[in-house]
Amino acid sequence: MDIPSSALLASLASLSHRDRLIQLKGPEAGLVVERFEGTEAVCGDNRLQIDCLATDAFLALDPWLEQPLTLQLRQADGALRQ
Repeated sequence: MDIPSSALLASLASLSHRDRLIQLKGPEAGLVVERFEGTEAVCGDNRLQIDCLATDAFLALDPWLEQPLTLQLRQADGALRQ
């Protein structure tokens, strides 16, 4: 089934964290987490790859470089886990 382009554009224009299970907190708003994957090690580095969506194709990436980010997961009871 094809989604009409007007419906697709409307859904992208209203991207927000409000109803999402995964949220990203950083220096600027404007990104919504699509998916993430990570590895942890006791005596090694933790690594996360986070794929995000944005409504602005020209979103500046410089404010995000070398800045702390917080990935939050919404639990079944509605609380956020960081």
